[in-house]
Amino acid sequence: MVTHEEIDEAAEALARGWSLPYAWMGDPELTRFDKDALFARSWQAIGLERDVTEPGARLVDVVGRVPVLVIRGGDGELRAFANVCRHRGYPVAPSSGCEKVLQCRYHAWTYNFDGTLRKAPGAEAEPGFETGELGLKPLACHVWRGVVFVNGDRDCEPFETVFPRVEDEAAAVDLDLRRYAFHSRITATPGCDWKLFYDNIVECYHCPTMHGQSLNSRYDSQAFAAVEWEGPMRVGHTSIKRVDPAGAPSHHTIQMFPGIVILQDRFIAQVCRFAPGDAGTTRFVCDYLVNPDEDPEITDEYVDLWNVTFAEDREIVAQQQEAIASGVLERGRLMTVREDSVPGVQALILQAYRRAVANGTRRPAPQAAAR
Repeated sequence: MVTHEEIDEAAEALARGWSLPYAWMGDPELTRFDKDALFARSWQAIGLERDVTEPGARLVDVVGRVPVLVIRGGDGELRAFANVCRHRGYPVAPSSGCEKVLQCRYHAWTYNFDGTLRKAPGAEAEPGFETGELGLKPLACHVWRGVVFVNGDRDCEPFETVFPRVEDEAAAVDLDLRRYAFHSRITATPGCDWKLFYDNIVECYHCPTMHGQSLNSRYDSQAFAAVEWEGPMRVGHTSIKRVDPAGAPSHHTIQMFPGIVILQDRFIAQVCRFAPGDAGTTRFVCDYLVNPDEDPEITDEYVDLWNVTFAEDREIVAQQQEAIASGVLERGRLMTVREDSVPGVQALILQAYRRAVANGTRRPAPQAAAR
């Protein structure tokens, strides 16, 4: 955990163009703090709406350190719960999928799709056993343009309040993943602290040198234009080489802090999400969707292109993590003009740290009384 003094010192250094302290990258205690204070208390993308259309269809994931279950009810509602059985704390749903019954396999406690406890074997002989008091603990859930979001803090601000301009920005460029067909998913564990991965994925200062034969061969990284961070959101646009006349922007990006980057162009769309893994690692998931009106051979080429790009990024950040772990450098000097998204992200991290420390935040409390 960080202190007020450390946050103040880091903010002052960032204002002068210096990065967050490299000692923060990979620290086990700070990694736990990041999970609990940032990711468990923010809106996180955990999957696609198309995967939870039928009653009983569910998504299983982790937000911070909160195990999450999102399930479609028989009434058509999509609900999120802590994926923790009220009996002995075993995960109720082991994985994503679709089942007719929501039953914890440890002792066969069975829940309705609205989270209420339906049956517990032997409960009829148990004094004072109140089925109505033992439903799954609810979490906040929101669907935005085909993406399912969950917040591990039941008392969080609504999605629309946190991202007040995201709908207008998406509508302005017709960004809507519901029009695209699912292609594939990649999952990876980059060998670096999530904050280093974040810095890398939101800037393209490195694209001509590190992605010259991959991303930079198709997208005009030097023409990338973005607005300033507005709260926890940033949008950007660029063009596709040899496709867009006169460099017309047709590749659009929405970055949603922390750990969400959504991209769309005429060929493909991506929902990229990343979060702290174990100390010194990052959990990375990318869902690829393709435009059904484009030639499948071309859309496949673009998916392959991005897969190569992400593989290159994983190699970059792993080598970076190893180098800074040596302790040779205290901080790095940022290029605040060419990679302006990086100090923007780091400032948001410091703001989140400051709020968490001021509030004495550790773990979220999904165990609070359901409402």
